[in-house]
Amino acid sequence: TMKSQAQLFEMDQNYHPIHNEIKKLQAVKDDLDEFTDNYKIQLSQLNRVLQRIGKYIEDNKTTKDSTNEAIKATQSQQALMVSKISEKIAEIQAKLNKLNKQNEEKEGNDENIREEIKTYKEYLRGLEEFLAGLKKLRQT
Repeated sequence: TMKSQAQLFEMDQNYHPIHNEIKKLQAVKDDLDEFTDNYKIQLSQLNRVLQRIGKYIEDNKTTKDSTNEAIKATQSQQALMVSKISEKIAEIQAKLNKLNKQNEEKEGNDENIREEIKTYKEYLRGLEEFLAGLKKLRQT
């Protein structure tokens, strides 16, 4: 029995470094498994973040596109307004010319014509200022 125990003790002593290496390898394997699990979790989280960023970019692109369309529509509306205002200015200038001729014919004695001329001139000035502001807005 003593001899058997001595042999077991000797075998244990001989295999002790091997058992230590096995324990170290098992610890490294456990660390690797833990690292792999953490890596997979982080990768999954990053993929979800990437998807959210992609959606955010797509939403912003859609918003940008619709804003650009609105600007284009606004610019075309502004162009139409400029055109109509220019026509109205020409119309008022023609009326002013007619009223000025009538005023000259009456030698400036008709108070109604003078008031009408004054009103049309103010109206014309307002339209010209509005047109200038609108043109300035279109440039920005």
